[in-house]
Amino acid sequence: MPALAKETFTPVRDYLLIKEIIERQSRGGIAYVEDGREDFIKGEIVALGEGERTVHGELVPHGLEVGDVVQLGFMGAIEAGKIEVNGEPRRLCRFRDVAGKISED
Repeated sequence: MPALAKETFTPVRDYLLIKEIIERQSRGGIAYVEDGREDFIKGEIVALGEGERTVHGELVPHGLEVGDVVQLGFMGAIEAGKIEVNGEPRRLCRFRDVAGKISED
């Protein structure tokens, strides 16, 4: 039986693919979300597009890199699409949905 090919997902333009970071989880694998809402999502960037283009076609880089940990704002968390790549859950969002980059001191 031939091995299944691995999928590659490459975001375009200003899209980011993030691996959600769940900070609290039960032994059974259930993620705890404060107040039962998904107001904010924290995740690690696993792939990203080149950036947005102006109406004149000039590239506007987003200043983020694969491996950066970001926090999506309220609306970004609501609009971030859930997809699967190679059986792994991922979130697809736009650069404008990122509220900030998280770094350790």
